Parts: sequence; C-alpha cells; structure tokens
Amino acid sequence: MSFEKGIEYFENDDYNNAITEFNQVIQQNPNHALAYAYRARSYNSIKNYDQGLKDSNIAISLDPNNAMGYFARGRTYAFLDEQNKAIMDYDKSIQLDPNNAHVYKYRGFLYSLNRDNDRAIENYDQAIRLDPKDAQVFYWRAFAYLFGRGNIDQAIADGTQAIMNDPKYGDAYWIRGKAYKNKGDYDRAIADYTQAIIINPKDILAYIQRGDIYKDKGDNDSAMKDYNMGLQIDPNCYNGYIGRAWLYFDLNDLDRAIDDFTCAEKINPDFESVYEGRSLVYKKKGDHDRAIADYDQLIRLNPNNYGAYQKRGYAYDRKGNFNQAIIDLTQSIKLDPNPTSMSYSNRGYIYMKKGDFNSAISDFRESIRLDPNNNDAKQWLEDALKARSGG
Repeated sequence: MSFEKGIEYFENDDYNNAITEFNQVIQQNPNHALAYAYRARSYNSIKNYDQGLKDSNIAISLDPNNAMGYFARGRTYAFLDEQNKAIMDYDKSIQLDPNNAHVYKYRGFLYSLNRDNDRAIENYDQAIRLDPKDAQVFYWRAFAYLFGRGNIDQAIADGTQAIMNDPKYGDAYWIRGKAYKNKGDYDRAIADYTQAIIINPKDILAYIQRGDIYKDKGDNDSAMKDYNMGLQIDPNCYNGYIGRAWLYFDLNDLDRAIDDFTCAEKINPDFESVYEGRSLVYKKKGDHDRAIADYDQLIRLNPNNYGAYQKRGYAYDRKGNFNQAIIDLTQSIKLDPNPTSMSYSNRGYIYMKKGDFNSAISDFRESIRLDPNNNDAKQWLEDALKARSGG
C-alpha cells in the first residue's frame, strides 16, 4: 500500500484500485492533500462527481497551494458543466504550477467548447510544448484548426502527429479524414475513415462521412452500405438519415428521401438540414404546401434566414399567391446584407404578374444597377415599360 501505487493504478486507468490505495493512504495520513486530489480525479473518472468535488475541496483546504487540488476540482466542475468555475480553477492551478501540460490541455478544451478557438489553440500549444507525446492534444488542436479557423493543412499536420504518437488512435484518423474531405482529397479521406473503422468498428461518424464521400464520388452502392451500417449501429443517428435521404434524392427515390428526412426530424426537430432538404424534395414533387411548411420551420428556427423567406416566397408564387410571395421576398431582401440582382428581378417579375408595373420597373432598374449583365431584368424592364404605357 502506497501513494505511488495509487498513482500507478490511476495512470493505468484502474480507478477503483486507485481509490482503494488512496483510501488507505488517507486513513494513515488524513492530511495527505495530494492523496485527496488524486482520489478526486479517480472519482471523476468513474463519474462520481459529488465525491470528486468533496475530495478536491478537502485537498485545497489542507493545502491552499495544492495545484493538483485545483486541477481536480476544475475537472469536476467541467464534468458538471460549470465551465466558468472550471476555468477559474485551471487558472489557479497554472498559477501554482505552470508546468502541468494536462491543465493547459483541458483549459484549451473548455475554450474550444465555447468557440474561443484562439485561446484554445494557445493552450494546446502550451500543452504540446510541455508534453509533445500526448496524441489527444494534437487531435484537439486539429479540431480547433479545422472547425474554428478553417486551417485544413494545419489540421492535417496535427492529425498526422497524433497518429505518429498513437497509431491506434481512431479519432486522429477521423479528424485527418475530415480535413482531407474538406480539402477535396477524397481518396485519402476514405483511407483515413477506413482506418478509423478498423480501429473502432462502431465509429458511426466514420461510416456516415465515408458514405458522404462515396455519394459525392458517385459510388452509390458503397454510400448506401455505409449509411445503413451507421444506422444499424445507432438508429438515432440523425446525420445518417440526412445522408441517406440525400442519396435517395439523387436516386430520385423521393418518397424514401422524405421518410429519412422525417426520421431525422423526429430525433432532432431543431436540425435545420432536415427542413432544408425535405423542402427541396417537396418542391421537386410539386407539393408546395408541404414545402412551405418546412420553410416555416426554418424561419421558426432562425428568423433571420433570408434564404428561407426567399424560397417560401417562390413557393407562394408557384401557388399563385403573389401578395404573400412579395411579402416574403421583401423580407428576404431586407434581411440579406448583400441582396443580389436576381432578388430584385424576381420580385419585380411577380409585381409585373400582379399588374403593379411601377413597382416592377423600380425592381428591374435596381436589378440592372447591381448587375448590368442581367438580361432577364433588361427584357422584363422593357416589357413592364410597354405594359405601363399601354403598349
């Protein structure tokens, strides 16, 4: 029985035996602050956050300069989704011990969750400087570079380093595969997703995203197999239903596409991609009322979605409801920070169909001002001027 034995168990992820060792250390020495700190971390690892918080508080009370106690409590707060408290404890831990790579790493992760990618990357940089063999921090930094900064090449470099540090780290292949996909290097992306699946045959995202690539490459059979496998692993993976729905759309199997979009909606009714995709299917089927209902949902989710107002306006136009079409297209132009020439010409055309030639002429002129090469607007302006003059 020893404190060092408890640390050994902890570092080998044997948390229950670590707790047993730390219990005995604390029984012999109730003032052993580090034993409380490491027991707190062990409790955190088995999701006993109440005991983790209790032990970390004791560790800090026994030794207010105990950097590990603050780190342990910060981890507990992070698990409890009290991120501000967690960051404050990480700050204090770093102040007391600026050489603990793990504290920078986990503080960076919280900044990443809050989409503060600059601070996240700064912290990951410090963690890597202190411990360049940690594969996970390279993976997390790759994630921040890819999704936070759009720096694909750096994400690939970090994913590669994570793999070099741990060739069996499936997530590292996944993030590098995602970066290759974004770069348009589909063959390397497929190879990385395949390796991620070999390491973890239940990696749902790898199946779904490999399926997306196969679909884009026109390999519909392989895409369908991947979507089906992902959904077999997790029938509640709405991204799987979305991907397969688009595949059915490409195959012109519109009813099955609608079924899959609807399955995704049941799982996550606030996922905009559901309504964006399904409305397009309804449009293709000529079911304008259901398309409008999906545009309504998009506007509910994001009242500033000028594209949804525009598409709903076009749907009302196809139904012959010109007044509502103009209302929606006007709102779209109002919300769009850079309305296009086509936005005005299309609204103008609806005004012309209504017989409101003055409004139509005004829109066509604005359309031509924005794009002097808009030949439709030029022709419609000529038609509107003739119609207004009775010619």
